[in-house]
Amino acid sequence: MSKVEDWVNGKEVKEEVPMKRLTVPVPVELHTRIKVQCASNGNNMAEVIAKILEREFPCKKSES
Repeated sequence: MSKVEDWVNGKEVKEEVPMKRLTVPVPVELHTRIKVQCASNGNNMAEVIAKILEREFPCKKSES
């Protein structure tokens, strides 16, 4: 389906934002805590971590 068809059918249409993959080594215990908490809350790990990074590194007005 096209984005227009999705919109007409009431599906959420997200604009695609260019993405880069970020690989960060973390201790196994930390990874496990993140994974368990995200799964318990029904959250996606990557999305939760991206939100944390957005809070820590907010976009400055001149960068947007």
